[in-house]
Amino acid sequence: MFQALYKSFYDMNFYKKAAQNSGWKAVWFSLLVSLIAAIIMALFIFAAQRQPAYDAVEKLASYTPHMQLSGGKLTVNNDQQLVIAPEELQGYKVVFDTGRTEPVYPTQLRNDNIILMATGNTLYTISPDSDQMQATPYDEELNYTIEAQNIRDNKDLIVNVGLSLIAGFVFMGQFIKLPFIILLAAIAVWLINNVMRVGLGGAGIFKVACYLQAPAALLSVINFVLPIKIPFITIVSLAMFALYANFILKNIGTANDTEA
Repeated sequence: MFQALYKSFYDMNFYKKAAQNSGWKAVWFSLLVSLIAAIIMALFIFAAQRQPAYDAVEKLASYTPHMQLSGGKLTVNNDQQLVIAPEELQGYKVVFDTGRTEPVYPTQLRNDNIILMATGNTLYTISPDSDQMQATPYDEELNYTIEAQNIRDNKDLIVNVGLSLIAGFVFMGQFIKLPFIILLAAIAVWLINNVMRVGLGGAGIFKVACYLQAPAALLSVINFVLPIKIPFITIVSLAMFALYANFILKNIGTANDTEA
């Protein structure tokens, strides 16, 4: 199987034989390729994003006030108003005003660019592109205290859980998008097959498309690890499939003419 993976990048004769293999073998090959790509991407996340994740947790801790919630009552910084407006929010604010007794209105949040306001008994949120405000009373059964030191003490857990979730989504994403990539490859092979009049059948087109997942996976990994993403990646993938299909079908056509 690993020899097939290696040959799928450069050996056009390999594809001629692959088109004669069983369909299940082709499917298993595409799944193996996706698994390898998913593992590489997951490892890259843990290797390259660990320090940025720690930096993000530290920044979160620096913005976190002393918060205590008990019996449906929230207390933040001894009920003194606190406004948090980091540059990441692009001009929007988070406000803790647990000593507030006046009602909160959507127009006030909108005019003051507030996306979240926490009063003593209710959490108010509003979307930046909507005037609909959601008011959520605190659960009276909740009882906890949050402060910056809590976050710093648990930063390893926060980072590992966060990176694991991201890696998990990326890992599953490789298999979720696999049918689409196979379909894209099959379309390219079908088009070139019709233009060159090689006569490769539907089953053969499907098998070749499955084995083309090796170059596709390599392109996907490169695009994932690059700091600047490849523009129009779908079009680039289609062009790559068409180029491979041209050489593959030319090889198959030449072999058929020789046998004839």
